[in-house]
Formats: sequence, structure tokens, C-alpha cells
Amino acid sequence: MQQRRAILLATDEKHWYQIEGSDTWLPSVTEILRSLKDGLEYVSPYDLRIASDRGIKVHAGCDLLEAGMELRKGAYCYREYEMLGGFVAWHSEPCATAKVILNETPLADKKLGFGGTPDRLYAAAGKNILVDFKTTSAIYDKHWLQVAAYAYLADRAGYKVDATAILRLTDKTKKRFQYEVHNEWRDDFKVFKNILKIYKHFNPHSKPKISDLPETLKL
Repeated sequence: MQQRRAILLATDEKHWYQIEGSDTWLPSVTEILRSLKDGLEYVSPYDLRIASDRGIKVHAGCDLLEAGMELRKGAYCYREYEMLGGFVAWHSEPCATAKVILNETPLADKKLGFGGTPDRLYAAAGKNILVDFKTTSAIYDKHWLQVAAYAYLADRAGYKVDATAILRLTDKTKKRFQYEVHNEWRDDFKVFKNILKIYKHFNPHSKPKISDLPETLKL
């Protein structure tokens, strides 16, 4: 299986990708979809930062759980621990026999010009399902475009993708998770490609800001 290796660069709030051996930087899926309204534009920057930090910590906790680690309640706030409990419950129910094929692997496609990092590609119940983890208050329509773009990248890298799914971890429901699957992810990807065309039209020469400072600083 020939995987397209990609380099991920984080600059402030944006992610960029570069195919190994290339000097061209490609925008991330999340950056391309940033213009779509989902209600977050009305949330204060402070609350967005809190939510982002929570999501990062929960994602890291999911990695530890799948690595066989035991998590302690005291290391997490109430909401974070409840969400991680949802991840455990999900693994016990719809994905009890899931096998990880891809785990947060940066991928990029020079042909269409974008990159992304899927959370997981699982082999489960006879299907390869690309799953994106969310700690948001709901599953939004644009999430399906995001995960379809990841499915395209995985497919181009040589991985078979039968379906896409969103796993929303939440402290607001009894099960502590919401899990939905889209079998026709290519239909979602057609919509993403239209948004990609619009992004490129308005950002024809976009590239990351890279600091020219040395690798280390000292007085």
C-alpha cells in the first residue's frame, strides 16, 4: 500500500500540509470549510479557546485509551471525563470489534490541493469506516463535508473507505455519545469540491506564515 506522506505545519489557528519532497503548501480541510456558517461565529473567542482545549484533551485521552492506558478521573474536569466515558461506551457497543487502520495520519493530495488529518480509519463489522471525533454541541452539516474530504485523502493514499462516521462525545446524554454513519461519502465529497473551488478562487496564492527566527532563542 503506497501512502502519500505529508508534513503538517500549525501556524496560529491554521493548519497547512506539504507533500514530502514538494515545496508547495496546501490548505487544510478545516481551513477550506472555515467560511461555512455553523453558529460558532457568534461564540466568543474565549469560549472557543476553552472548547478547543477541551477537544484537544479529549482526543488525547482517546489515544491513550486505545493504547491500553487507564485514565484517572482526577486528571480531567467533569465534562472531559464524561466525554471519555462516552468513548469507552462507544467501543463497547457499535464498535466493539474495531481495528485501527489509520490513527491521526497527516495526508495530502497535490492534484486537488488540500490536506487533512483523519482521526481514525477503523475496520469494523466488515467495513472500513473513517470516523471523526467531535466534542461539539451538535453534529453540523459541514462535519460530513470534512469527514468526506478525509475519506478522499485516505482513498487516494490507497486505503479503502466504505463509509464515514461522526462520533460526538458529550456529557449531555445518558449514553454519552452520538454516532452517525454516512455510506455515500462520495456525494458529500462532491459538495466539498465545490467549496474547494470557491476557496481557491478567493485565495489563489495562499501560503502559511513561517517565522524567519532561528530554531532557538536566548538573551
